[in-house]
Amino acid sequence: MNDKRTNKERLIEAAKENDLQTVEICAETAEKVFLNVNYSQANFFSCLLSYVGEKFGDEAVRDALLYVADYTWKDSYSELLKDKQKVIDFWLNNYACATFDFDVEEDEEKLTIIIKECKTGGKILKDSKKFGVSKEPADWCFNKKNIPYYCSHCKINKEIVPKMMGYDYCEFECGVFKEKSGEYVQNPCKMIIYKSK
Repeated sequence: MNDKRTNKERLIEAAKENDLQTVEICAETAEKVFLNVNYSQANFFSCLLSYVGEKFGDEAVRDALLYVADYTWKDSYSELLKDKQKVIDFWLNNYACATFDFDVEEDEEKLTIIIKECKTGGKILKDSKKFGVSKEPADWCFNKKNIPYYCSHCKINKEIVPKMMGYDYCEFECGVFKEKSGEYVQNPCKMIIYKSK
């Protein structure tokens, strides 16, 4: 069959015809394709950061992460950061679409997204892919040695860049995990969004 319709077009048509089997197939296909692309990009990015770190050192990795965040992220995120609820919705949708296993805890002070299973950095660790790590503690790598360079993009994108833009209500904490399996030993990664800041 040479069906040139997009997955979205097939999904809409199937929904209009109440063809739930095709709707399910389209949804599963979309998720599978997204996850493959997402993981491939994460693996590519991890390898690239590993190369930069091996060749030029930790500071070059930090500079590369900040450059990428500034070029690809800053403009679109600046409008979003003005509304905390939009930031919360954005990250909840992001983690859900990437099929992360996560919990949400909320109290009067903050909302915390607890990442129980990471489908990018955690999966790369489990698959024993190339994964450079920080050599010295620094703010961009959670003030720790041996933090995977890839994981540091969470600190940069979700905390450091917003602070540079004048928004200090987001924090990101890196969990402690087994280096070869990606399983958390204690304290999974967490994104914290403070309500009062």
